[in-house]
Order: sequence, then structure tokens, then C-alpha cells
Amino acid sequence: MSHLVFSLKNRNTVLTEERWVVLMQICLSSSERYEVYFLYIGYESDHVHFLVLSVPSYSVSKMTIRLKSITAKRLF
Repeated sequence: MSHLVFSLKNRNTVLTEERWVVLMQICLSSSERYEVYFLYIGYESDHVHFLVLSVPSYSVSKMTIRLKSITAKRLF
């Protein structure tokens, strides 16, 4: 289990309620495909918290890279 915190570029306040809903959908739809299970997803206006559980073969850095690339491509 890992707790990841992703800050937005330059800590800009760009996370709105609409973008948050889209981010939740992206994370939950990619959960099974990438074997990353979200136990908790929270946000502030300038950063996002993930509490994730993944298969033991994934390192935390590999999981982080995958998660950031998936959400960034689909969200923006």
C-alpha cells in the first residue's frame, strides 16, 4: 500500500469539481487494466492524494510513472 501525493505544475489551483469527477473516472476505469487499486482518492485545489494498492511486482516508482502518465494524457 502506498500513499502518493501529486502536486500540480507550479502548484496552480486548477482542480475544480468537474475535473475531479473526470479524474475519478479515469482512475477507476484504469484500475483493473493496470492492476492498481485505489483505496482512497482525495484532492485539494493544487494537489491530489492517492492511497493505492498494487501487485508486488510493481515498484512504487513504476506505479507512480504509470499513474501520472495515464491521468495526464486523459485529463488534459
